[in-house]
Amino acid sequence: MSMTYQLTNVGDVKFENGNFVPVVGVSALIDRIATRLRTFLGEWFLNTEIGVPYYQNILGQKNPNFGVLYAIFAKEIRDTVGVISLRRLSLDYEAGDRQLSITFSVQAEDGILEETLTFEV
Repeated sequence: MSMTYQLTNVGDVKFENGNFVPVVGVSALIDRIATRLRTFLGEWFLNTEIGVPYYQNILGQKNPNFGVLYAIFAKEIRDTVGVISLRRLSLDYEAGDRQLSITFSVQAEDGILEETLTFEV
């Protein structure tokens, strides 16, 4: 099993005293989900097939199709290591602020996780 490291508020790996800060349990799962949701499709040069199709389906849409958005984000969350099932997902888009809040509940290997992540889009 690979080690997960704590992330800063902007998604960078956190360092303390010159070392990565490890994270386990629910915090690790939150970081894994957030990382998946912050990765743009094609962004990672080692595997351009992973990521959220922000440019293709989300950004620049005046009236985004929430059915499509729901399907995209549900798949990304379900496909995260440590998630057994997606129990609940809701999306709240503030057009004026250009912010998308994703609230979800998952059945995880370590129990039930409920979290809200907010992204500027």
